[in-house]
Formats: sequence, structure tokens, C-alpha cells
Amino acid sequence: MEDIPSNDTLDLTPKTDVTGPALSFDFPGMQVGVAEYDEGPTGCTVFHFPKGAALDVDSRGGAMGLIDGDYHWTHAICLAVAHCTG
Repeated sequence: MEDIPSNDTLDLTPKTDVTGPALSFDFPGMQVGVAEYDEGPTGCTVFHFPKGAALDVDSRGGAMGLIDGDYHWTHAICLAVAHCTG
């Protein structure tokens, strides 16, 4: 079995200055940020709407991870990834 690092045993320091190609867009009212760890197999991208934005949810599949609630207005959307084995 491959030795995959676990975040439980690492002293993680977030890195938000990610180098590489940049995405340029003209979308007033939205900010995009990223963070990742050199030490661990994780990362996230955040779409931030300081004044808020209308939202709708299309949940499909057997394990969506949603709790009943009002999902019609938001200030941020986070897309996160983690390396999983199984």
C-alpha cells in the first residue's frame, strides 16, 4: 500500500500565493481565492460574493451531504478536494 500523508500528523501551513497560469475575468462583485498545503494532499478554491448572490441547489445522488435549509442566498462557495483511497 502506498504511504499517503495524513493531515492528522502534519503541521500544516496554508499557502495562498499559488504560482502558475492565472485566470482573468471581468465579473464585478465576485472575488476568487485559493489555498493549498505543501505538506498535505488538500486544497480549496473559494468564490466570494461580498454583497451576496442568489443561489440554487441541484442535489443528486445518494449522499449529497445537504441538510434541509434555505439555500437561496450566499456569500461564498468553497470547492475543496482531498486525496482519498479506497
